[in-house]
Amino acid sequence: MKNLLFLLVIFPSLSFAANCVNPENSDETWICLNKQTKTTETQLASAYQKALRGLDVEDKKNLIAAQRLWVRYKEADCNFISTNIGKADRALGQAYGRQCANERAIQRTNELNSMFK
Repeated sequence: MKNLLFLLVIFPSLSFAANCVNPENSDETWICLNKQTKTTETQLASAYQKALRGLDVEDKKNLIAAQRLWVRYKEADCNFISTNIGKADRALGQAYGRQCANERAIQRTNELNSMFK
């Protein structure tokens, strides 16, 4: 329970949904993380599709290549975080990895939205 509380203090965005304000166990925390993942990935996909619209063929190719590299970066970066923290507590490491991916997706969504208004 201490780990969950610590996780919520470090990542307050975990409490973005009413049911996720105060998860009582690791199962509830995972439910919250999964809800957040679904939301952030949907928003990212929408921003990406919006960005692709209106680009010429060459710019589309460049954005697709950049997005593929960004996905690889996100996966590697969050895997490092998950693995590093997971040395002490595997479940906590997995939660940090998932939260990392959510935060990276939010950042990328904001980047795409600001570039392609």
